[in-house]
Amino acid sequence: MPAEVMPGLVRRSNLVDMVHDAIEAAVRCGELQAGGCQFTEAALCRKFNVSRPTVREALIRLRARGTLAHRGNGTSAAAAPPGQAIGIPSYRTLTSIADIGVYFDFRRTIEVGAVGQCALHRDHRDAWGLAKMETAFHELRAATECGGASAEADFRFHLAIARASGNAMFVSVMEGLRSHALFAMNLSRQFKHQHERMQHSADIDTEHRMIVEAILDGDERGAGATMQAHIGNAAARVFGEADKA
Repeated sequence: MPAEVMPGLVRRSNLVDMVHDAIEAAVRCGELQAGGCQFTEAALCRKFNVSRPTVREALIRLRARGTLAHRGNGTSAAAAPPGQAIGIPSYRTLTSIADIGVYFDFRRTIEVGAVGQCALHRDHRDAWGLAKMETAFHELRAATECGGASAEADFRFHLAIARASGNAMFVSVMEGLRSHALFAMNLSRQFKHQHERMQHSADIDTEHRMIVEAILDGDERGAGATMQAHIGNAAARVFGEADKA
């Protein structure tokens, strides 16, 4: 199979570097406007005659360097509830597709455990925690329906599940993953066409609703399975539909 080429650019050993530098130059000179119709993954693939994984890797590097800013990411960590200030762990910055894959694997382990605890001990937890989780779910729905950036609201919903588990360690780890979660959520949204974003929002809402229902039903196994599927789907939305396999 012939190697990918980029007309008008001098060949270098690393194609991702070439695409990275070309996008950066186009953004800085105003040729490309982040969020514009020419800035979707598909448009960039056509522009540079390369594959989606190549474009995606270059975009991740640009986001990590700050060349492409998150929109409404709100990366400052919220204070832990009283009695749960046990320290927020620090994790290295996501700078590649491989890093994001590791992040999703880790998140899957943590959140499946947290949601299982919520469902298992539902009748023994303070109702305040479950009420806050339901409130976060409805606030996320409202933000999505208004068409606004909902990454922060999405993260607050997942953080509310960690808090409703009653385990301060889950809360601490989720707080430590805040910037990573917002990075991945924004990445999956920013480079999609409007109709793709609308479909993804509908899918995410359904997944979240199923998680809430399983928790409120006290279905530990179902809650874990729905969270497992949700995070797997979140990874697929970042990596692209063709990457699900």
